[in-house]
Amino acid sequence: MARIAEDNDFDQLKKLVDESDGWTMELDKSDTKVWTRPIDGCSFQMVKIQTVFPDISSETLYDVLHDPDYRKVWDTHMLESLEIGLLNVNNDVGYYAMQCPPPLRPRDFVLQRSWLDTGPNGEQMLISRSVPHKDFPPKKGYVRAFTHITGFLLRPRAPTGCVLNYVAQCDPCGKLPPWLVNKVTHTLGPRMIKDLRKASLGYVNWKQSQVHFRKPWRYPEDITVPRILIEDCWESGDTNDSTTTPSTPVTPVKSKPKKIPESNGNNINSNSNSASNSPITVQKKPTKKKFKFKFDK
Repeated sequence: MARIAEDNDFDQLKKLVDESDGWTMELDKSDTKVWTRPIDGCSFQMVKIQTVFPDISSETLYDVLHDPDYRKVWDTHMLESLEIGLLNVNNDVGYYAMQCPPPLRPRDFVLQRSWLDTGPNGEQMLISRSVPHKDFPPKKGYVRAFTHITGFLLRPRAPTGCVLNYVAQCDPCGKLPPWLVNKVTHTLGPRMIKDLRKASLGYVNWKQSQVHFRKPWRYPEDITVPRILIEDCWESGDTNDSTTTPSTPVTPVKSKPKKIPESNGNNINSNSNSASNSPITVQKKPTKKKFKFKFDK
């Protein structure tokens, strides 16, 4: 369920970025490094990327990551994006749908996004994780994917550049085998970094050409989306009891396995963040022949 991010959440992101225990380096090329780490109770690995942008400021990169209007310009995988509403000035909820390579079905997400800017020459952080929303249930033609965490930590680098740190653990759901997802995870990340770098280089000129120069993530007076209730992003039975609310979005919550009926991938329990609730763990007899051209069918 949704909850307002606390200092502990951002501290946990910094810990993931800075720690080395448990991480395996998969790529060390030029200014980019990629690591992966298994997570107890989950079939999908966490990935971490660090790269240096010597000619892009952290301020510009922070704006690019936030700007929903510019996202429609540079994100070639995006099918649809919608700002559902604001929980407060540092937490919002949005819908995002993306195209996947054939023969895979498109994936979509409902995400709560939280951010923290520590000021000039300081760190800037964004954290996203999947939440439910009463007005955005899974829909036909899409597989509702689940993000345990997607985090960005930006640090300035003299004289004009920055260091981008990225951490993610996602479950694409559907009938994708974990070994395949884990294999491509550490190769797709660097591609995303290249797209982000290209987008950042063109952002300032693009923004100055727009009629509406809004930056609601910096200036609350620019906010145009409606305020929504946090209860709209809770499942039935959820409460605001801090003893039952996880203190960090990173660690998957363990729960009892549920029987998952066979389907075309559209009726997945998208609100589970446990591997035991995933259709992948229910169907534990994969063979290479079985998965050939049968994903999401």
